[in-house]
Amino acid sequence: MIYDIIPRRTEVVVRVVQKNSRGAIRVLFSLQKQALAIFMALLMVLINAHAFVAFEVHVVDVKAEVARVDAPLITPPGGNAYPDEVEVSITSDDTDATHIFYTVTPGTDANTAPDPSCTPSGVNLGGTKPLSSFEIGADAVVKAVACTGSDADAHSSLVTLAVFDFPDLYAGIQGHKYHDTNKNEQFDPGLDFPIEGWEIRILDQNFVPASTTVTDASGFYYFKGVPPGTYTLQEEERQGWTAVTPPEFPVFVLGSEPHVYDFYNYDSGFACVPKDISFPYRLAVQAAGLGSENNDDVALGANVTINGDVRSNDDIRRMASATNVVINGSATSTSDVDAGITVTKQKTTAGAMGTLPDVMTAEWKARAADGGVVNGSFVFPNNMVGIALGPVEISGNLKFGMANDITIKGPLYVHGNVEIGKNTVIKADASFGDQFVPIIVDGTIDIASGVSFVGTGAKGAFLLVSMHSALDNGDAAIELASGASMSDLGAAVLYASDGDIHVRSNRTIRAAFAVHGTGLAGDDDAAVRLDSDVLVNWKPLPNKISCGSRQPFESTLHVVVNEFVPNPAGNDDAAKPAGEWVEIFNPTSTAVNLAGWVLYDAINTHALPITNLNTNTGGTSIPSKGRLVVYRNGDSDFELNNTGGDSVRLFSGLIGSGGFLVDSHTYTVEAPENKSFARIPDGSANWIDPDGTPGEANLIFIEGPDGTELDPSSDFFDPANKPELYIRDKSLSEMPMDALLAEAAGEPSLLTEDTATSTDAVIEEKAKVEEPPIAELPTVEGSKDDGPDTDAADTSSTTPAVIDAPASVVSDTVADVPKDVEALVPTDMSSESIVTVPLSTETTEKKEEVATAPSLPASVSTDPIATQTPEVQQ
Repeated sequence: MIYDIIPRRTEVVVRVVQKNSRGAIRVLFSLQKQALAIFMALLMVLINAHAFVAFEVHVVDVKAEVARVDAPLITPPGGNAYPDEVEVSITSDDTDATHIFYTVTPGTDANTAPDPSCTPSGVNLGGTKPLSSFEIGADAVVKAVACTGSDADAHSSLVTLAVFDFPDLYAGIQGHKYHDTNKNEQFDPGLDFPIEGWEIRILDQNFVPASTTVTDASGFYYFKGVPPGTYTLQEEERQGWTAVTPPEFPVFVLGSEPHVYDFYNYDSGFACVPKDISFPYRLAVQAAGLGSENNDDVALGANVTINGDVRSNDDIRRMASATNVVINGSATSTSDVDAGITVTKQKTTAGAMGTLPDVMTAEWKARAADGGVVNGSFVFPNNMVGIALGPVEISGNLKFGMANDITIKGPLYVHGNVEIGKNTVIKADASFGDQFVPIIVDGTIDIASGVSFVGTGAKGAFLLVSMHSALDNGDAAIELASGASMSDLGAAVLYASDGDIHVRSNRTIRAAFAVHGTGLAGDDDAAVRLDSDVLVNWKPLPNKISCGSRQPFESTLHVVVNEFVPNPAGNDDAAKPAGEWVEIFNPTSTAVNLAGWVLYDAINTHALPITNLNTNTGGTSIPSKGRLVVYRNGDSDFELNNTGGDSVRLFSGLIGSGGFLVDSHTYTVEAPENKSFARIPDGSANWIDPDGTPGEANLIFIEGPDGTELDPSSDFFDPANKPELYIRDKSLSEMPMDALLAEAAGEPSLLTEDTATSTDAVIEEKAKVEEPPIAELPTVEGSKDDGPDTDAADTSSTTPAVIDAPASVVSDTVADVPKDVEALVPTDMSSESIVTVPLSTETTEKKEEVATAPSLPASVSTDPIATQTPEVQQ
């Protein structure tokens, strides 16, 4: 199937010349000419109608001129002429285009592949041009768009697409790994999320592991080039996670058709699950105090418009006889609705008392604490970008300067006050979908003009909760400064659980919920005060609050990728201490030896083994609360991109040889020279891009009480109370089970400096060790395999069925199997790599009725779809 780039539509100009005519003939002649001109114009429009179909966005400015951006170029242009992996580049010569975003989707169905947009999201890859090239080695659809910026207001080009169709000699086995929140064995967008770094294995007919890979950031795995035979597809099992679908499926491969298996698990060991919340439909403004003694009014200034309903446990009134006050909805008051307010729907006085919706503040305080506690205040200067916060509890204040760019990746709980400077943009991580992002503040919330909150999904939004009491003299628990040109706060709901809200002039908000005024009778003391020229534009609100996605490695305390520099001064692969470097931090209570552990970028073959030769200490052990810096130090394949984004991933061993993902971080913004990406404080979930401090404490932007500097030796961060991750040494597998249990329960722990970590590591908890031999794995009935007719690209809606075992499998096909067959396995929807893994070469004799399959080839390679990686900014 060949797809062509859709050309820019031809601009059609119709000019109708009107002429004055004194005679009927000239009038008729003139009308004929007009009719002919109109006919020709319509004909041209119809001829070019195909160019109006999807893939193009035109932005018309106030002068009615069309802003055009040239479409980017994908090289090579796709097709089916690629027997091996191909390097793909996306470029744009348009000087107006500053960014290129793209998507890479497995399969060849362009209709199911998502379009990229100019707003960074979970499906968008790319960023500021120029972009680094990437490899594709499996069927994939690439779509790209050029943009004049990286926000919703940017102008965009046509979407260019290229379909890469690789010929398949043998079958492919692929699917996804999902966290199934509601346990219904299907992926529900906005509720469920993909799981990264989950190990998937193929076992041969003797239940011997033949090939292993891990899921990518989109939960995707892919084996390509599996010859005919009988296999078992198996996922790893982790304590705290309960399988919703069977943990293994029998697979019967006959030809080259794809087989799709999705694995669903439920996190039974981690407390964060989405919670239901119910805001009344169309309720845009509410004051839910006790009555008039607390001045629990809704007070409205001149030219205030509320597109939604208003409810008050006191009066709904105008301030100082304001004019042009309109409620495009109903107005309900326990007291009075000012006669000077225009109400387009029902007006109710002496109505029943109302209460605010329950937002479960205690729950979200606890979930924020799951990310640890910062013992101080966060203070960010102007023009900081690339900040990622949450989940985290902050014991002091949270202050953003002007023009900050922040992504919230989990709940925030701030003990002090929150201040947000002018023109700052706060975005929700894509994993929140259509859910609320909770920010709970004990103190006040002050928001300057030009601040914008950006949600995800169709209706995702922030829930800004102040628990402070009401303030008088114009101040408030939540206060928005005056804006310019109706400055839109965006996807945020204001919620003062024990106080008041004051929105100053020229602002646009989505909804406001408060309780008390100050008890005084002035306009400044209402529970909800909207000054002149304020617009409340209600939109449907989420019905769930969430933590966003949580990966398996986030439920334990373990060593973490703590800081790294992608773009050092000089050569990236220079000898240490120059060149690229990655710092690893150990928040656990014991020393950890990383001998045999491996760092990867977004590509599975770009391995940087951790050895005595490439660390800052000359060793591989990290003491408790210590740091180890690993330098690239001449390594030829591990390489972090300076533009377009990349990932840093820490595995307990080589991918495909039993190593599993311990920690990772993905960035999408540019990497300025000598700037690092760092967890601040060490070991927290917050990521910021300060100057690099290899081997030293990450304290920048954190202040102690009253603005004092923190002592680097002090406990400025308390990790969450989680069980520690234990990596069991392979040699322990020969010990009797009771000895293993005793070893796991005793002291010192398995994570000690003297423990040699193997690449066949498994996750262990201290109190329990389970390791049934692979040879004893049971055969599972009811395997969920889509079979030959399944579209390989459409795995999110798959309902796999049992593949019946063939009556016989021709055993002499062994002679036709090449020595090396490649199995392509994405490690990130946006990344691609090749790993050669030794396979079993054993064969068995044909049995009665059903013949055994030939052994797998001597090697299988694993190759993901593309090398660029987005932040999942999860």
